Amino acid sequence: MSVFNRPVTLLEQLAGYYDDHDTSLEMGNGEQVPCVVERDEDGAWCASAQIRPGVAASGEGATREAALHDLRTAFDLLLSVIGPCS
Repeated sequence: MSVFNRPVTLLEQLAGYYDDHDTSLEMGNGEQVPCVVERDEDGAWCASAQIRPGVAASGEGATREAALHDLRTAFDLLLSVIGPCS
């Protein structure tokens, strides 16, 4: 499934809109959180991850790395508000 809650089409995979690499971000406590990195139809990169049920963060950027950096920033901000994951 993609971050858009629908299956990724073969065409999207071939066009490079979906990055199926195993990607994760390390939380402050050393826990790894899996994330999805995709490229949208306009060519922008989007990264998202669910910290726990009902709590997710996302980031975007011109490159895959920029989207992951933006996601990391969003994680840090979110965790400063909700507290550490249990």
